[in-house]
Amino acid sequence: MDFRSVAPGANNGMNYDNINTSFSFDIFYESITRIERYKASNPTIKHFNINWIRIMIDSPDSPKDLLLSLTGSGTEMSNINTTNDVLFNELQSKTAH
Repeated sequence: MDFRSVAPGANNGMNYDNINTSFSFDIFYESITRIERYKASNPTIKHFNINWIRIMIDSPDSPKDLLLSLTGSGTEMSNINTTNDVLFNELQSKTAH
């Protein structure tokens, strides 16, 4: 799995701070020891609860525990959760030991 940070593409009137566009990392499928769903509950508005993907890794050059989600906001929340489900299933199929 390869991650590369990019600058926000849309000029949607929002102000983005502290974005490091040179941030990147590689995680090899064989170094992934566990993948699970992680849901941090928002007690106020259930619509904004994201189905995160928790990845545990055994590699000296990688984070040991990583929460991963695709981006979006507001009306895109159902798309974020659906796409996170697709990503979760793909990672599960590639890391099945």
